[in-house]
Amino acid sequence: MIAAGLRRLAIVVVALSMFTAAMSLLIGLAAGFSALRSVSLGFMVIGSFLFIAGAAVGLHDPARPRPPLIRSSGSAPSSGPADWSEAFNTSAILVGLGVAFVLLGIALDPYVRLF
Repeated sequence: MIAAGLRRLAIVVVALSMFTAAMSLLIGLAAGFSALRSVSLGFMVIGSFLFIAGAAVGLHDPARPRPPLIRSSGSAPSSGPADWSEAFNTSAILVGLGVAFVLLGIALDPYVRLF
């Protein structure tokens, strides 16, 4: 089960990387940037977005009542440990991927010397 989840995560990361590289290359070349610079900026932008999304998911309280559709009783649905665990895990994955994409963008940037 863990291997299948890691395989799906790897597929999503590779697909997101390829899509990001292709779109940033097209936009960057249209704007007049070099290919490597546009791809590195694309990875930094997507990484920043994933990091912010992870923070938003982590800061969202799973116990917050949602707007009622039709509710007969006045009580809000309670959240259990599974809801907190899912929110924490999703946040950790998004923040981790965001940091990884930003670091990849920094490593690819031709204007940055790492060593």
